[in-house]
Amino acid sequence: MDNKKNEVLSRLLLLGTVHGDPDGLARARRFLDSHQPDLVLVELSPFGLSFRRRHQGRLQRTLARNLREAASRSCLSFRQALKHSEIRSIRRQLALPFEFRAAASYAGKSPSRLLLVDSSTFSRTCIESWPELISTENLVHLLATPGDAPGDRDTYRLAARRIEGGTFAAVLRMLEAGREVDSRWEERERFMAEQIRAALDVFRPRLAIYLGGWWHLTSGGGIATLRDLLETPFSCCHLLGRDLHGSREAAG
Repeated sequence: MDNKKNEVLSRLLLLGTVHGDPDGLARARRFLDSHQPDLVLVELSPFGLSFRRRHQGRLQRTLARNLREAASRSCLSFRQALKHSEIRSIRRQLALPFEFRAAASYAGKSPSRLLLVDSSTFSRTCIESWPELISTENLVHLLATPGDAPGDRDTYRLAARRIEGGTFAAVLRMLEAGREVDSRWEERERFMAEQIRAALDVFRPRLAIYLGGWWHLTSGGGIATLRDLLETPFSCCHLLGRDLHGSREAAG
């Protein structure tokens, strides 16, 4: 590895999250306050941010209206429907990610820069499916599925094993189902890696932190992830809800 790559890696930490973590906002704020980066790179695209800011309220109202109808058809109360893991996931997807909110809060009280590094092309394709995602018919279908997804603690435990190099089958199935046959995921990873490299070259931060989903910190799977493309060593990988390096601080 050449000196330039060594220098880039020495100034970058990858911080992985579970997107649905109910304590994620507070944990991310604590991590940023503790490490005091002068550059925060967030897994969110400019399109994804502007779309949510313009349409989040309308989409959440439509979801609530359609969910009431879907719950009624499914012989469930609205409260029961809201607790279903698939519905919680959709509500999170429509909202501004806690990763962005934590980074924006930190940048607002410090001289740190905040950059969005995800692909707007990728985001646009995903967001195009949202009307179907929150349709009454789809919600009825989702409510008929088991709502017993792994809890956040279990997900962080599995994430830690995968980031540390574990390759047992259950984790691989959870992580890579569908991704290995979809070239958009690999294009997205390469786009984010290029965005991060460019930001490091331009801003020359004392410390940069990438804040995004933990799958991007895995290595050795079917797709070259952000960690693979940036050649980030394990020592520079952190997981928001679980300690990877024996430091209480990293776990939040």
